[in-house]
Amino acid sequence: MTSLENLLSGGGENHADLPRRTAQRAVVLIGEDDDDRLRTLRCVKDAYNVRSIIAHGSDPHPRKLSAAATQVRSILRRALVAAIVLGEKELGPLCDEALLPQGTLREKSTTRSQNSTRSSMRLNSLKERDRQLWRGEPTLTRR
Repeated sequence: MTSLENLLSGGGENHADLPRRTAQRAVVLIGEDDDDRLRTLRCVKDAYNVRSIIAHGSDPHPRKLSAAATQVRSILRRALVAAIVLGEKELGPLCDEALLPQGTLREKSTTRSQNSTRSSMRLNSLKERDRQLWRGEPTLTRR
């Protein structure tokens, strides 16, 4: 969980709402459709619950611990791939911006830098490659 938090949060952010922001940003970054987003949200929340059980001195059920570790590893892998492809230093603001209504995004687009536009394009490209992987289609193309 700590790795996912560090990847998706900025250094100076308030830690009071970190679990919600981390789950929300993971959903925005790697969620392919509504079902995938809900599954990702549940997985991150479940992992936080397991971590909380451990932090408060109890032992989580071994099956829950194993499931949480496996799920978070998968989410972290997908988020790391997205971070590498996007080349963004901080993914938090990019994920937060993706939640804005289209009208607000259009207004912001007039002041948006080319790097930010390229990042959005790379995120869409990454999501398409991820869909191809899940469908078993080849993802490497020569340019």
